[in-house]
Amino acid sequence: MLENIAYDTGAKVIDVALAWIRQKYDHSTLSTVTIIGPRTLQQLEDNLSSLELQLTQEQINQLNDISKFDLGSPHEVIAASQNNIVGKESGKIEIKHSVR
Repeated sequence: MLENIAYDTGAKVIDVALAWIRQKYDHSTLSTVTIIGPRTLQQLEDNLSSLELQLTQEQINQLNDISKFDLGSPHEVIAASQNNIVGKESGKIEIKHSVR
């Protein structure tokens, strides 16, 4: 899929991968930082060129769909019990008083 999107956009596969990681949480409250590890100036330039690529929401969704995997235990147990303990809206809890 990365290769197909790279071909469609005229970009390198690494550009598509880095653009996807950068853009996949744009509509979320989650913040991410992409850490790159170039060993040469050319690799750094290649990594930075990904900042010019904007994927469509459809492309992001395609990459998200093919990268899904089952987290298994204990993640499933913790996720299921969290809703029972703190409720389904636990991610939206706001603290309206200062903690002393």
